[in-house]
Amino acid sequence: MRLKDKGPVIAPPVLSVWGQPVSLEIRSWPGLISATHWMLGNATQVDGADFYHRDSELGHIHLDGEIHLSLNAEMCRALIDSSLAQRFRWGASWFSFR
Repeated sequence: MRLKDKGPVIAPPVLSVWGQPVSLEIRSWPGLISATHWMLGNATQVDGADFYHRDSELGHIHLDGEIHLSLNAEMCRALIDSSLAQRFRWGASWFSFR
């Protein structure tokens, strides 16, 4: 998704004990935009942290710790085939990891 389609852009929330250090590291990357990840269909309910390069979403970390990342379809298949990630129902170039 595009940043402009996700709802209000506000600072991301504090995440879980392991998710917060990951979020802080990603946010330190040059040119990266981080924002609150809103519950799908409800731009008033916080559900994690989003990460964007320009206007394109790289991925997000949910409050429950699940990670959704966008890679090319070949890399996603390789991670899934190696049992390192699960299929993401919303797209072939995305995977999920708990």
